[in-house]
Amino acid sequence: MSSRPGRSLEAASRSQAGELPGKLAGKSLPRQVVLLAIWPLLEQLLTFVVNSVDIVMAGRMAGNEPETIAITEALAVGGFVTWLLLIIQGAAAMGATAVVSRATGGQDFLLARRAAGQALLVGFLSGLLASGLLLLTTDFLVDHLFHLQASAREHAARYLQVMALACPFSGLLFAGNSSLRGSGDTRTPFLTMVLVGIANILLTLLLVFGAAPFGGFGIVGLAAGTALSWALGAITVLSLLLRAGKRQNQTAPPLYLRPKFLTPDWSVAKRILNVGLPGSGEMVGMWAIQSFILANISRLSQEGALGAHLITLRIESFSFLPGFAMGTAAATLAGQYLGAGNPEKAQAAVRLCWRYAAIFMSCLGMTFFLGARHYVAVFTPESETLTRLAMPLIILAGFAQPLLATAMVLKVALRGVGATRTVLIGSYSSMFVFRLAGIWLLMNYFEPTLFRIWAIMFLDVAVQAVIFSFLFFKGTWLQTKV
Repeated sequence: MSSRPGRSLEAASRSQAGELPGKLAGKSLPRQVVLLAIWPLLEQLLTFVVNSVDIVMAGRMAGNEPETIAITEALAVGGFVTWLLLIIQGAAAMGATAVVSRATGGQDFLLARRAAGQALLVGFLSGLLASGLLLLTTDFLVDHLFHLQASAREHAARYLQVMALACPFSGLLFAGNSSLRGSGDTRTPFLTMVLVGIANILLTLLLVFGAAPFGGFGIVGLAAGTALSWALGAITVLSLLLRAGKRQNQTAPPLYLRPKFLTPDWSVAKRILNVGLPGSGEMVGMWAIQSFILANISRLSQEGALGAHLITLRIESFSFLPGFAMGTAAATLAGQYLGAGNPEKAQAAVRLCWRYAAIFMSCLGMTFFLGARHYVAVFTPESETLTRLAMPLIILAGFAQPLLATAMVLKVALRGVGATRTVLIGSYSSMFVFRLAGIWLLMNYFEPTLFRIWAIMFLDVAVQAVIFSFLFFKGTWLQTKV
């Protein structure tokens, strides 16, 4: 890969073609996968615990089942809209992973540092954009898009107003972490997120259940705990990168920042956006489709359907942990090996990560249909309504795990090498048929239930697994330029 005119002289002394630099140099492929995947796995586990703590606390704020359902559904909507905010900022993160990993594999470390700096700028600006959009549209989202009861609407609006203030910080945090992962350093993002997770839990406990004047803020406390912890994480990752720049010389391999890398550089920012914008476009479309699904679930006559949907998504996300970890390893290794001129090794790396994810996620899936009731009891021990609705969905999710592992790892890997347009087309070709047309037909011509909606989503996952398997073996993603 070329870094355009003015490329640094450090790239002139590259090692033998096909080899990776830094901590991955000289290690076998399985060893490289383990080194890159272990920290994202622990990070995803931490994120799962933190998010689950929020749901557990939400389920214990109220003293009666109707209010418990209202708070749970408000948190479902709040979390779903927050996902959109992260998607808007995703262009910086996806572009950073692709450009930094390709530059690192090609040993153009100056380009990698410049890309990290531009990713942080793009992440911060997109965070400001997301913040403004949310503040302007909160009332519309809560009052018109989602059909919530009055109490749930009030809780959701207050949650989202607080989360809007956190967007610029999350933009910095996730762009910085994605840059580090692209360079092959997955440990530093994990340690940063440990700090964020601990701060989130402690602050939320204080703000929700603490004594006055610090506690008693209810769902606002849940949002404020997350917002403050993201701000702490953004400051931490930025400080670590800048401090590393003071300790390193100009030709040292580790990723770091200097103030000059944070000044606008359109030539590098354009490369990040060329990769990131199609990826973000895919995710925004996915969010819109999921909004359509969520809105239809909120219209079901089944009491507690929205809350059961949230709880099942949270339980199912436990199985995502190895999938995201292996996807991160696949994206980093594939990008670096392509940068080093070794497409065969890039393919082998993705295949190995795919195999590991399928094994691990299938094992977790077995626990879903063997212990569905026990999983639900962790989140809603006092609601038989939510338990009755969620259990069949969890069992269905257990059967979907091998297919979900395939779609997840291959999509993350293709995004990581910059083939975001390919992922966009592959995802939409299935989601429009099943998640849009299929659910519309169900809602208008059949008897809709929460389980039937989930069955349609299961079919979409199966088709996406086939599509991305075909695209992977076809191999055109190996020619992707960033």
